[in-house]
Amino acid sequence: MVKVLSLPTYNQITEAMKENKKKVLEETAKFMMDISKLTFGGVILGGIMKQGIDPWSLYGLGAFATLLAFITSLLLYNFLNR
Repeated sequence: MVKVLSLPTYNQITEAMKENKKKVLEETAKFMMDISKLTFGGVILGGIMKQGIDPWSLYGLGAFATLLAFITSLLLYNFLNR
């Protein structure tokens, strides 16, 4: 007896692509959340060490980078849960 292989339909392919896209966006959101936490920690550690870095620049750029990564992750989570 010969088995006949069946190819996936267009709907099955598009559904699989949607699932893959959702997984990628979810992982990206998690990654951006981790980046915001690491940036925040780096700014705190950079502030503790006396390396001659201007504190306003350190905290200003650190806060900007942290907020940018955090807001990006929240937007991705919001987009996924619509």
